[in-house]
Amino acid sequence: MNNLFCNLLICFCELVFCILLMVDGEQNQKPMEPNMQKEKEPNMKKVKEPSVTIRCSLASLHDFANLLTPGAKAKVIEIGFQNILKLPSIRNPLKVTETLMDRARVTDEGRILLPIKDEVDLILEPEDVSLILGIGMAGGQSKELPQANDQSSNVLDKMYSLLKYASDKHGTKKHPKPVQSKDKDDELVQGQEQDETVPSEVQDEDAGARLGQPAKKHRRDYFCSGSIRALLLAYKCDKVVQAKLNDDMIAKLFCMEVLDRFLLSSSSSTIPSTIQDAVTNLENLKNVDWCTLVYERVKTSIIEWKNSSNKKNKNVTGCIFLLLVSILVSLLVLCREPII
Repeated sequence: MNNLFCNLLICFCELVFCILLMVDGEQNQKPMEPNMQKEKEPNMKKVKEPSVTIRCSLASLHDFANLLTPGAKAKVIEIGFQNILKLPSIRNPLKVTETLMDRARVTDEGRILLPIKDEVDLILEPEDVSLILGIGMAGGQSKELPQANDQSSNVLDKMYSLLKYASDKHGTKKHPKPVQSKDKDDELVQGQEQDETVPSEVQDEDAGARLGQPAKKHRRDYFCSGSIRALLLAYKCDKVVQAKLNDDMIAKLFCMEVLDRFLLSSSSSTIPSTIQDAVTNLENLKNVDWCTLVYERVKTSIIEWKNSSNKKNKNVTGCIFLLLVSILVSLLVLCREPII
């Protein structure tokens, strides 16, 4: 029943998300009225809108899922992330996301509230995470991520060695992807999804490096989506990687992406150490209460969004798709009611 619901929900969300993305595009490309064009002065400065960064990305996660080996997929399924492997590649409807964050609030009772229409509100509970995202059905008890153990440092050292090798030899800097447009101050354009093929710290260091002098990369810079992608791609053709990278390590890297780019996304451009430690033992992930953990992170995101003092740059953290799917399902139910 859960799989059927999940599949139907994915099909419905794909359809509605396409419509929302079209609406976003029309709003962003709305033509200026003729009389406004005449009145506009040639030297008038363009008012810069706030830039909104979203790291939660289904599209990125979908790409990584396609790079998994059968053995790694089996380990991911054992953890309880089987439905995450089925998620479609959907780009975030950015304007809708920003509107949702503006409207959502946390009640005095600690519940997430989404206004639907006049006098109709949607209250989200932690249990809804399981229904909407298809995780947490095993009923784990721990309300925190697993902490580092005696083997964590050894696992992370091996992981770092592989990530550094693949990034330095096969990294995206040698084969750069097209970059989305940026303004003259090099800030993310409003509503842009953050692409981490190259860590922002490295980009900043490159900007200040002398010509011909490579930027210094720190250990933390290799724990990012770009390095993980380079490593998984290298597994198909690099004999050194093939000899050292096994199914268990691939599954750990994927779970790292699941936490960092979907369930518990933060504003950091590199993967936080708490997530690195959490995936070093996959068995411990089975004991996590994902419903509570994901729910609380979204609550924190809403509160931080409301209280943000930075008017130029705002970050959407946590799993924004919990709000997006909730509102879409609610609208589907409301559409069944007679309009007149």
